[in-house]
Amino acid sequence: MDSASQMPKEASSPISWLSPPLWVVLLILTMMTILVGVPRIGSATLWDQDEGLHVTCTKEMMEANNWVVPTFNYKLMGDKPALMFWLQRIAFELGGVNEAMARMPGVVCSILAVWATAIIGWSMGKPGQKGLLALLSGTILTTSIACVGAARFANPDAILSACTTPALAIIWVFQAKRSSAWIWSSAFFTGLGFLAKGPIGLAIPAGVTFLFLLWHRRLREALHLSSLLWGTVIFAAVAIPWYAYVGVETKGEWLEIFFLKHNIGRFSAAMEGHTGPFWYYLPILLIAFAPWSIFLTPMVWNAIRMARAPLPPDSENAPSDREKMIFLGIWTLLVFGFFSAASTKLPNYTFPCYPALSILLAWYFVRKIEGTDGLPGWLWPTCWGLLGLVSAITIIGFLIGAGIIPVSAGDKMRTFPGLEYWSWIGIFPLAGLILVWQKKGQSGKQIAIICFSAFFFSGSIGLWNLSTLNDVKAQKPLVAFLPADLSKREVQIATLGWFQPSIVFYVGREVKVHQQDKFEELEKTVLDIPRETYLFTTIPQSEKMRERGWEFTEMGRHYDFYRNLEVLALKVEGRSKGK
Repeated sequence: MDSASQMPKEASSPISWLSPPLWVVLLILTMMTILVGVPRIGSATLWDQDEGLHVTCTKEMMEANNWVVPTFNYKLMGDKPALMFWLQRIAFELGGVNEAMARMPGVVCSILAVWATAIIGWSMGKPGQKGLLALLSGTILTTSIACVGAARFANPDAILSACTTPALAIIWVFQAKRSSAWIWSSAFFTGLGFLAKGPIGLAIPAGVTFLFLLWHRRLREALHLSSLLWGTVIFAAVAIPWYAYVGVETKGEWLEIFFLKHNIGRFSAAMEGHTGPFWYYLPILLIAFAPWSIFLTPMVWNAIRMARAPLPPDSENAPSDREKMIFLGIWTLLVFGFFSAASTKLPNYTFPCYPALSILLAWYFVRKIEGTDGLPGWLWPTCWGLLGLVSAITIIGFLIGAGIIPVSAGDKMRTFPGLEYWSWIGIFPLAGLILVWQKKGQSGKQIAIICFSAFFFSGSIGLWNLSTLNDVKAQKPLVAFLPADLSKREVQIATLGWFQPSIVFYVGREVKVHQQDKFEELEKTVLDIPRETYLFTTIPQSEKMRERGWEFTEMGRHYDFYRNLEVLALKVEGRSKGK
């Protein structure tokens, strides 16, 4: 049992009665994460590019009983290491090959990341604060839009966070005790992080620890020889065998693709058009950390005040508030700064810093309840007022997206009928604002209200799961136009001038991909090899095919919102005589 749980309630904190035991905190957070992450998790068809690539890779590895070499469309894929594919394969074995099971590892890993976040909050809290700080830290993380998205998306972000956050939790707890055990005890999760997403899984915990110890002139604590040796052995035992095996199996090709192209290459040059200015992640933060982003200003202000507070007399025996804020600040700024400097940018890249942000905000809430935050009185009601803005943006955003509210944005503006039926989600922040206004001067009750409001708001967004966009994604409907017994027939599938990775998943076999206007290349693989053939292509490409004497039957067509065009499913019957 934690020694803190055996301590009597202390009069030093007026919120002792609000702090539940750690096991209760973890149980509550588990239920919350399941409720915002699981309902209707399989309602949306696969998203391209990432889900299409990753889930298809897992399916192919499973069909080949291959645990080592990642493939996509039955060719080597060097995008990601194997941990995500292993977890998805286990989920497929348990629940079948479908969208829900493909995303289920994200939910499990989100629970682990939330637990680790709560444990850090618990360990940083003072007697009487621990339970509340842990509960708030985990609640903020699991109800943030970023966490809901990571839990419901078949991507390695939640998996990486489930590795780096426990590693940093272990590092914080042991270094706070001035014990070098953090070096070897965190190595297991660091090794898993290396298996989840490569070098960044090592760089985040190692970088945070190095900068934190450097800041406090304690680097010698990282030079404990036996701990370093055991840490290296544990890390290598977890991470290296698979990398060595895949390197041997592919004669080094996978290692070259992954490390040179998808690590060094992505940092030095924008890939697949995913670029942006240095401040790219600031507006992303406002959206991804919603609804909690309305408190970013007091959160930062409070963290600076705590970091500048004078050291207590017993600072050698217990970590001071200054050390806590610096640890969390370095964690946040390292992740945020690294990916801001990288040339390739995607909204999900900075997710590993959201646990630190959640703890920082929880600290502000605890000090506000205690009345020790010391910030200007106008700041608190101003933040609450922003709940109305969150509500308005949500409702209006859904109505604009549905085309109910017309917006002139040129040809790039697309509307998706059906979104208007989900605009009710914006009611929850508004309801929170109304209830908060009735509890003026009662900070604890106000914070409890926004926790419930955030839970219903984010949970409803998870319940929506963007499923209304299924009607404008072409891949699964296009495959439905093909014969139902396709898997039992000797056919070939090809595309011309159009391709999305998830089409390979839904068609269940190799797809021959041909770029736009590559008719000669296509003719060699289709017309010159007589076989039952189905082709996915665009209307302009089909017209050019007919001009070249192709004969085909249109099986069906469907709109693809990714490319903003109609895609045809054709049965190719040959070439006209004389052509």
